[in-house]
Amino acid sequence: MEKQNLSITANYTIYKIPKWSLDFLWSNKEKIAYLHDHDVPWVKVRKGHNLVPLLLRKYLATMISGSTVTPTFKANIIALGTDATPAQYTDTQLYAETLRSNFDNRYSQENVAYLDVYFPSATMGTMSLQEIGVFVDGLVGTPNSWYLLSRINVNETFDGWSDFSVNVSFTITG
Repeated sequence: MEKQNLSITANYTIYKIPKWSLDFLWSNKEKIAYLHDHDVPWVKVRKGHNLVPLLLRKYLATMISGSTVTPTFKANIIALGTDATPAQYTDTQLYAETLRSNFDNRYSQENVAYLDVYFPSATMGTMSLQEIGVFVDGLVGTPNSWYLLSRINVNETFDGWSDFSVNVSFTITG
């Protein structure tokens, strides 16, 4: 039998959308689906990836061994922050979290988990977005609560006139 290495990689697709450009769609879920299915020329798209921090990899190994662990591994929160400190494997939280939300859409297919969120311009306001994090077992009203599953650095400025969507996929390979 050939030896295989198990890895978990987080891939981010980030959309910066001019305000009102997707208002013909009713829900955030519809807007996310539209972004997935269409090449929209007026939308700025960035892609990036980050590995899962050490802490959750340790808990995953403990869970696989049959021991009970506290995190459920249900990624339920995405958080945005304003600190540009580079992402590290040892991160346990965002450095300057300013906004967090539940995901609008979550599903899996084969060995990939997909998590989507859409922030309207009224929610984004004006900010210099520098970091994005995905949390396991997080709470909406409590910054940096619970377990950081992934963190990525970005550099986007919002002036109150742009919506924002983040699509994260976690790919497990081995």
